[in-house]
Amino acid sequence: FQTNARAFVPFASPLTHHKISCSLKFRSLSTPGRHRLKAPFRAPALGLRMRSTFNSVDLLAGLNQAQTTAVTAPQGPMIVLAGPGSGKTRVLTHRIGFLLNQGVRSENIMAVTFTNKAANEMRKRIKAMLGIQRDSDLQIKVGTFHGLCLILLREFGEHVGLRENFLIFDAKQQEKLVEEALHDMNLDPKNFEGMRFTISRLKSEGLWPRDVEKSQTIANNADGEWRQKMLKQTGAIYAQYQALLDVNNAVDFDDLLLRMRDLLMNNDEVRMELQDRFRHLLVDEWQDTNVVQYDIVKLLAIAPPSSSSTFVVGDADQSIYGFRGADIRNVRQFIKDFEATQVLLELNYRSTAIIAASAQTLIEKNEGRVPKDAKAFKGVGHKVVVYEAEGEREEAKFVANEILRLVRTNAIPEGFKDLAVMYRTNRQSLQLEEALVRAGIPYFLVGAKKFLERREVMDVLAYLRLIANPEDNNSLFRIINVPTRGIGAKTEEKLKALASDLNVACYDIILRM
Repeated sequence: FQTNARAFVPFASPLTHHKISCSLKFRSLSTPGRHRLKAPFRAPALGLRMRSTFNSVDLLAGLNQAQTTAVTAPQGPMIVLAGPGSGKTRVLTHRIGFLLNQGVRSENIMAVTFTNKAANEMRKRIKAMLGIQRDSDLQIKVGTFHGLCLILLREFGEHVGLRENFLIFDAKQQEKLVEEALHDMNLDPKNFEGMRFTISRLKSEGLWPRDVEKSQTIANNADGEWRQKMLKQTGAIYAQYQALLDVNNAVDFDDLLLRMRDLLMNNDEVRMELQDRFRHLLVDEWQDTNVVQYDIVKLLAIAPPSSSSTFVVGDADQSIYGFRGADIRNVRQFIKDFEATQVLLELNYRSTAIIAASAQTLIEKNEGRVPKDAKAFKGVGHKVVVYEAEGEREEAKFVANEILRLVRTNAIPEGFKDLAVMYRTNRQSLQLEEALVRAGIPYFLVGAKKFLERREVMDVLAYLRLIANPEDNNSLFRIINVPTRGIGAKTEEKLKALASDLNVACYDIILRM
């Protein structure tokens, strides 16, 4: 049986200024693509079609021509190739608004990005655009690949062997599980450092233990026989690690993607249901997707892909997650598989013309990229200065002197707080910090401790202080169990008590033992 009911109903929430049309549909339990009923029965959420208060003029206000083309394109597969500072997140959120204005149901939209911070920002912009205050009023699914896969696996995980209330192991728990797997196989963990990252890399390639030999990244530089031996051993360790995850009713973060891909690939009923639920897919940072994430999007898209409403935004020139398995070939692969329309966002609102042109000159030498011409909205700007120093000290001294020059000549109106120094590796901060201190320049490190405050540096300094002064008990007890020697708090207390009774330094007691 099937019955339809349509009515306008009051809705007590910040959305009271919206007209809300309710459509209820009941289908026979034998209808393909629907869930069988389970006890206790939970009624599905009502599908609410929101008529937004903004109009198409408001939605397009402030967009340039290329942005407007992307936002208002007919439903179908599209890739927006967005250069740096070109407003790609704005395009994606306004595309969602355009779909809603076209009568698309909010619960039929899924928007995916890569970090929780980016997802929260996208959610914030969409709520502001729709005039919504609470997250609970936002029916559009917005989240990261991992977060959205977790939600769906909580609902459908039984189809891929996941038990109810499965756990997600963090990096430390995964490391311990790898060590346990190695001990179970009578292998020394010291000979397999980095195995957790190897397993993660295999999973990002979409490979289970039985498929390890298909890897395109593991042991590529080894000769044939040695490579086969390494892959076989890696596959065995991976299989034992995965078995231990199953024993603990747990998954790691990579499993969330792999299990979701397997679910969509092997269960037609679930795949059809999710395709019907999420008819409009929008993905940000497409250049950073890996093989598994590409497969998930392709499987969620209504077949054939060329008929789907799949909207992705990215730029192969900005791919930075290759070490995590991101594959910039997904940009061209999407164009091919989905027969996607391409829109270029080339106007950079963030940088000056010289900066944009300099970056373009470098990046255009990359192979396999989709050509774009960088254009800047701001003025010409200052020339790029290149300084080649003889060493790290000279480089750091130049940076400090240049900062002082800019501040003293008022070239930087806001002073020191408007200046930033970027470096490639943490070890480089030492010379820079020393130069800034000598020059009397105030600074703070973003996302890191100062070099001399890092644990490993303080440990080394403690050893040096103890060598210079064996009576330095503070330094002694900092490193007495570094590296681990099985010395605990009780042993330390006994040592202190004995040294006090004999009126000698703790280090002297250790030398007599």
